[in-house]
Amino acid sequence: MTKVLLDICNAKRQRLAKKGFTLGHVIPYSRTHPIIKPTFPLFIAEVKRKSPSLGSLRDIKHPALLAEAYKDCGANAISVLCEEDYFGGSLNDLMEVKKALPEICVLRKDFILEPEEVEVSYLAGADMVLLIVNLFMDDFKKLELLFNTCLKFNLTPLVEVHDEKELQLALKLDIDYGILGINSRNLDTLKINKLNAFILRQKVPSEIPVIFESGIDNSYDAFIVGSVRFEGFLVGSYLMQALNAPNRRQMLFSRLINLIASFKAGSQRDFFYKLVNMFVTKKPPLIKVCGINEVSFALSASKHAHLLGFVLVKSSPRFVEAKFLEEINAYENVKDALKIGVVADKESLKLGLELIKKNLIDCLQLHGVEDLEGGLYFGLDLKEATFCYYKAVKNVDSKDSLLNLLDSSHGEGLEADLDSIEGFDNLAIAGGVSEDNLESFLSLSPKLIDLCSSLEKAKGIKDTQKLESFFNKLNACNCKK
Repeated sequence: MTKVLLDICNAKRQRLAKKGFTLGHVIPYSRTHPIIKPTFPLFIAEVKRKSPSLGSLRDIKHPALLAEAYKDCGANAISVLCEEDYFGGSLNDLMEVKKALPEICVLRKDFILEPEEVEVSYLAGADMVLLIVNLFMDDFKKLELLFNTCLKFNLTPLVEVHDEKELQLALKLDIDYGILGINSRNLDTLKINKLNAFILRQKVPSEIPVIFESGIDNSYDAFIVGSVRFEGFLVGSYLMQALNAPNRRQMLFSRLINLIASFKAGSQRDFFYKLVNMFVTKKPPLIKVCGINEVSFALSASKHAHLLGFVLVKSSPRFVEAKFLEEINAYENVKDALKIGVVADKESLKLGLELIKKNLIDCLQLHGVEDLEGGLYFGLDLKEATFCYYKAVKNVDSKDSLLNLLDSSHGEGLEADLDSIEGFDNLAIAGGVSEDNLESFLSLSPKLIDLCSSLEKAKGIKDTQKLESFFNKLNACNCKK
C-alpha cells in the first residue's frame, strides 16, 4: 500500500475505533429509499470538496443542489465522497443527496475497510460502493468479503484498479456482478497516465463493464475514453473547478453536457481503440511510415508498418490530395491500416477534417500546437474536439500523458536529441530515425517510431529498398531481445 493510502486508511481506522461504523452520524435503522441499479453508458459526477493531489477544490454547503445540477446536465449517477479527513466529505452528504434524488444511483466513494461499513452504506441510501483493490493486495479474503457483502445488500460494487496486478486480483472476484473502475492515477507519484489505463482496459474480458476514473480534464479526454470503449466515466475535480468561475452555473452545465456529448461521439470512432489494442498485442515499438505519396510504396509500407502517414500541407514535397487517398483506399491492405493525416496550417486542417468525415483517414497529427494563440488551433478549440488527433511536439516541456510524438526534425532528417527525451512517458519518436541509429532509439523503449526522410532516395521520393532494409534491421533487433 502506498504512503498516501496508508495515511488515509490509518485516519479512517482511528475514526472507526472512536465513533463506530456510522462514524458518529445518525443513520436510519432501515433503508428508506429504493435501490437504483446503474445503467450504461454510466456518467458519474462527483460531489468533492478536496483531494490530496489538488488540495481544496470548493466549499459545498448544499451537496443535494449540486447533485441536482449534475442530474439536469445528464449524469445518471452521483458519486459522494464520504471520507472526512483528506476529502472533506461525510455520510451526511450522501444521505442529503439520496433524500433529494431517490430516483438516481448514488455511489459511496470512501475507503471501505470493513463489511459493517457496507451495511451502513446500504442503510444511508447508497446504491453503489467503491472498493479499492490496492487496500487489499495482501488480503484477498477481506476484499472478497466486502464484495460479497455488497451483493448481499443488493448494492453494486465498483471495484477500482490501477495496474495489472490489481486487475488480476479483481478478476478473481465474481466481477460480472459488479463494475470495474480503472483509475489512471499512479498512487505512488499521484501522476496521471491515461495510456496505461487505456492499455489496462484492453486486458479486461469484454463482458465486464468498465468505467474510467481520474484524468478527465476536458471534453477531448472524454472523447478518447469513449473511443477506447469504456462504458462510462467518473469525473469530479474538473467539474468542481468550474464552480470557481464567475459564471459557475453556466460553466458547470457546459462542462458536463460537453463531456457526455464528447464521450458519445468518441464511441463512434475506433482509431484510439485500434491503436491501444496494437500497443497490447504487437511487439513494441509500433512503426509509422510517413510522407507516403506513391501507390506502390503505400502497398509495400502497409505490409510492414502499423500506421501510414500522409502529408496534407501543400508546401511539402510529400503533399497528397484527397484523390490520392481515395485511390489507395481501394486496396484492402491500405484500407484496413490506420491512416494519419499530417497537418500544420489552416488549409491542411480543413482538408484533414474533410478526409476524416469521408473515412479516408483516421486521425490527424497536429504540428505547431505549441505556438497556439489564444488556445485555438487555427480557430479550433482542441479541448472540445470531436475528431481523433494527437500532437507532434518539439521539446520535453510539451509533455502529454496520452502519446508524446517528439518531432525535432519536421521531415528534414535531423536526429532527435536522445538525452533530452529520456524522461518522456509514452514516448513516440520522429526525427532522423534510420536503420543506422535504430538501436540507440530502441534503448529508450519508445511506444512508437515515426519514419519519413530516412526511407527516401531524394526529398519526397520514397525508396522501397530502404523500407525493406529498415524492417529487416528492426526484426534483427527484436530477435536479440
